[in-house]
Amino acid sequence: MNFTLKQLRYFVLSAELKSVTRASQKANISQPSISAAIAELEAALDTKLFTRHHAKGLSLTAIGHQVFAEAKRLLAQADRFGQMTNEFVKGLSGTLEVGCLLTLAPLVMPSLMKSIRAHYPNLTVGCRELDVKEVVEGLREGAFEIAITYNLNLEADISFYGVRSFPPYALLSRQHPLTQHARVNLRMLADEPMILLDLPYTRDYFQSIFESAGIAPNIVYRTTSPQMVRSMVASGMGYSILNARPPWRHSFDDHQYAIVELSERLPTLRMGLVHLKDHVFTRAAQIVIKEFEMQNTGRRLGTTDSDAASTTPLPLV
Repeated sequence: MNFTLKQLRYFVLSAELKSVTRASQKANISQPSISAAIAELEAALDTKLFTRHHAKGLSLTAIGHQVFAEAKRLLAQADRFGQMTNEFVKGLSGTLEVGCLLTLAPLVMPSLMKSIRAHYPNLTVGCRELDVKEVVEGLREGAFEIAITYNLNLEADISFYGVRSFPPYALLSRQHPLTQHARVNLRMLADEPMILLDLPYTRDYFQSIFESAGIAPNIVYRTTSPQMVRSMVASGMGYSILNARPPWRHSFDDHQYAIVELSERLPTLRMGLVHLKDHVFTRAAQIVIKEFEMQNTGRRLGTTDSDAASTTPLPLV
C-alpha cells in the first residue's frame, strides 16, 4: 500500500470543501491533478472514498469518513514533524496554535501570547476559542497540540494537568437587592430569572449544581456568549452562575454587575492544560507550556500544594 502526503492533503481538502473544483481553487492547482491524486489514493487503499453527485459535488462514503479522520491526524503529525525538524535547523519560528475554552481565553491568552512574542520574536501563538467539546475534537483531529480548558467531561485519551481552581459564584446586577449579602445560597436564587451560559458540558455543570441541592432553576434566557451573559445580567434581566472571574465589573454596554459568593460547598472547576496521552511535544509547545505554568503557578506542574495536589509532571522532552 503506497500513498503520499500530497494525495492525503488533496483528499482532505476535497472532503472539507465537498468539491474537487473548490479544492483545486483553494490549493491553486489544476482540477485534473486533484482528481488524479484522489483516484490514486483510492487505488492504493483499494476502496471508494467519495460518492460523486452530478452537479452537487462530493460526499464521503462510510469508509471515506474513517479515512478522512485518520488522514487529518496523520497530516497533523507530519506537520509537527516538519516543524520539529525546522526548529532543530533554524530555531523557533512559525505559528503554534493553542486551543482555549472561550470563557477562559480573554483571561489567560493575551498575556501568554504577548510573553511568547517578547521572548521568541519569530514564534507566534495562535488562539482558537472553542467550547469544551470542540477543544477535545481539535486535539483528536490534530488541529493543535495543547489546549487550555476546564476539567469537564475529559475522556481517557486526554491528559489534564490542573493549575487553578475556579469555584462557582452568582453574577448579579449591581442594583439587585441580593448584592447586599456577602453570600447567597441557591434557594435564594431559585425563583429569580436565570441566564444560562448554554455551551456543551458547561450547561450540564451549571444545572447539576442546582440538581445537587434539589432545586430547579428558573431558566429564562440561554446564550452561548459569556459577554452576552454579563451584559444581560448587568442590564437587570436576571442572574447567572459562572466560574471565570474577570478583574473588571462592567459589561460591554457599560452597565455594572456584581460577583456574590455562594454559601454552599459546590463542585469547583479547575483550569489546566490538556493534550492527547503519550503525545511528544514540539519545542514550541514546550516553551508555551512552561510559560503558561509560570504565569499561573510560578512553578512546574507536579509540585503539590492545596491548589495543585492532583497534578503530575507534563512529559516534556
